[in-house]
Amino acid sequence: MITYKEYFLFNEGGAGGHMQHPFDVDSVNSGQDLIDFFNRAHDSLSNNPGSLKIDGVNASIKFIGNEFALDRGSNKPIDVEGITISRLGERFPEGHGMIKVGTEVLSFFNDALGNTQQELQSLGLLDNPNVLFNLEYVDGSTNVLEYDEKFIAIHGLLEMYQATPRRRASKEVNYNPEVMQSLIEKLNQAGTFKVFGSVDVGTGDRPNYEAVLSQNVEIPFEQSSNEVKPLKQWLQELNLPKRVRLKRLDGTPRDAISKANYMDIILQQVPVDTLYENQDEQRAAINGAIVYHATRFLGKALLETLDSPMGRVDSHEGVVIRDPRIDVRPVKITGDFIIQGLQSTFRK
Repeated sequence: MITYKEYFLFNEGGAGGHMQHPFDVDSVNSGQDLIDFFNRAHDSLSNNPGSLKIDGVNASIKFIGNEFALDRGSNKPIDVEGITISRLGERFPEGHGMIKVGTEVLSFFNDALGNTQQELQSLGLLDNPNVLFNLEYVDGSTNVLEYDEKFIAIHGLLEMYQATPRRRASKEVNYNPEVMQSLIEKLNQAGTFKVFGSVDVGTGDRPNYEAVLSQNVEIPFEQSSNEVKPLKQWLQELNLPKRVRLKRLDGTPRDAISKANYMDIILQQVPVDTLYENQDEQRAAINGAIVYHATRFLGKALLETLDSPMGRVDSHEGVVIRDPRIDVRPVKITGDFIIQGLQSTFRK
């Protein structure tokens, strides 16, 4: 059982958009770069605590007119305008879990309006409908992981903007943490939900990356012998196939660095030459699968050394690193959750 105290949490999703994995970082372009990233990540966390990443349902909200509304971050008019309680049925089909989540979250914040006006004004939500609370809703096993109580986690502010004529995007907004803490304290007085905010993550012993890197990884083939090498050797011989799109023999498109390639080629040992026709595509798929495998297990080794006031970090989704020496954008490290996340039912 995990016992929660008054701390801030961080997460992503919905209007928060995709948060980058280590292999998405601009400076990570080779397998050795990926190894170096994880060494730098530990050093960063030792000096600048990361933020605990939980696994909930993103329910980011904004203030429009005289009430709060959901915003899922898409370019659909209803998201741009804001999904009020009365419009939840327009945005989500009957029986969709977001109808229940949206009703509970919006009702909670609307009911608290009279007591939170000062903080909402200071945080900029009352005057700018593009500013959102980036928040998470958790009710037991709402998403993939299971928690012991129902709560809302506010992990900061986002501002939505029109990135292209067809796509909206979000950026993080700085805020006064004292004002946010005052808001959270007032929200907790209502008693309907427990409300949290950012939990610092602390480091312990240095991760044993060598134990991970020394493990053999086998790549299966049907028409030739399987390839078996230590993970470290695989990584030292490859460049990351970033933004490489492949087409399988059955016509299915796949990114080279993808869960699908990792699951099929390494976890399920499907011969790579039965998935892709030519050797260049096969090699790109292999490299992508190796990158995913390394990201999972190097991440797991790191998470196992981290702790937080809410318990071991590897019992949550992971950790978020914000450090300009690592990257200008936040980076998430999730370990095993990189494949457990496939189970989620709240993805639209």
